Amino acid sequence: MVGKFDSTIYFKYGTNNLDVCGPIFWDIPADNGLTIRVEVVLKQGNQTVSGVSAPPLFAPMDPEWMVIIGTTALVPGTAIGKARALDAQGHEVATWRSPVRIDRQVTFVAVRDLIVANANGVPPEIGEAPPQREWEEFFEQAWPSDSALMDAVTR
Repeated sequence: MVGKFDSTIYFKYGTNNLDVCGPIFWDIPADNGLTIRVEVVLKQGNQTVSGVSAPPLFAPMDPEWMVIIGTTALVPGTAIGKARALDAQGHEVATWRSPVRIDRQVTFVAVRDLIVANANGVPPEIGEAPPQREWEEFFEQAWPSDSALMDAVTR
C-alpha cells in the first residue's frame, strides 16, 4: 500500500479539529487481509503536533485514511508532514511525507465570522512550514508513539 497527504488539509468549521487525510493506494492481491492505522506528525514553524487514526482500522478498498488532530498550535498556512501506516501488530508497512497547506473550511458563515472578528483591522495569523533546510531533521525524528512505547517498557 502507498499513502499520500491531501495537498490541503482543513480545520472543521468552528473547531480546532484538523482533518488530516489523503488517499490510500492498495496493492491487490498482496494487501488482501492487511489492516492499518495511520500515525501523523505535522510541523509548522516551531510547533509540532501528532495524532493517530481512531478505530476502525483501514483495509483494502478504503479509498482514504484520516486522522483528526485537536490543536490550537497550528494555524492556516503551510506545514510539513510525515505519516506512517502500522499493521494490526504495530509493524511499520509504509511511510510518506510532504509539505501540506492548512486551511479552514470556507462557508458563508465562516466568511461572515472572519469579517466580524477582524473588524478591528488585525489580520488573521498565517503559519509557515519550517525552512526546507530543516525538513530532513524533522523527517528523521522519532515517532511520538515510539517514545511513549519506550517509556512504558522502561517503567
